[in-house]
This record gives sequence, C-alpha cells and structure tokens, in this order.
Amino acid sequence: MNIKEYLNKSVVNRINFYLTFKININLKEDIMSNLSNHARITEIKKSIQEASNSLLQIESHKEHIKEIIDRASEEYSMDKGELRKLIQMYHKQNSEDIKAKSNSLLDQYELIFG
Repeated sequence: MNIKEYLNKSVVNRINFYLTFKININLKEDIMSNLSNHARITEIKKSIQEASNSLLQIESHKEHIKEIIDRASEEYSMDKGELRKLIQMYHKQNSEDIKAKSNSLLDQYELIFG
C-alpha cells in the first residue's frame, strides 16, 4: 500500500469513526430526550391528578356549605341568599366595605328618587 492509499484509508476511517460517534451521540440525545419527555409527562400527570384531588375537596366543601345554609335557612327561617352574604362578610371580614357601598347606593337612590 502506498502513502496515498494509506492516507485515503485513514481519512475514510476517520470519517467512519466521526459518523459512528455522531450517530451514537444523536441516539443518546434521542434516548435522553425520550426519557426526559417520559419523566416530564409523568410529572404533568401527577400535577393534574393532584389538582383534580383538590377540586374534589373543593366540591365536597361547597356541598357542605350548601348543607349548612339549607339547614340554617330552615331552622331559623332566614333567606338563603342573605345567609350566603353574611357568611361571605364574616369570612372576608369586610362588613365596613359593604356598609360603605350600601350607604353610597342608598345615597344615590335618594338623590334620584328623592
């Protein structure tokens, strides 16, 4: 084998090595990407399930509040809407804001209708 053949063979070997190396890197990246995507999908599923569980708890709490309002409405002969508003006022501790808005609304009513 002369030097030209040797060099050509050496270049071909280097190219083959590079291509093999590059393909292996791409395969490794694809495998890692798929694993990463699988892990990501698994985490997304967990998040969705956790949120769904929270929504179930919210629904349960809302149903419980409705039962409390129904019972209190019947037991004390109170309007359900007013009970809901009282519960909201107590929860938010905003009776002063509501009072100010009501006064403002009453002032406007008196101004218009006298």
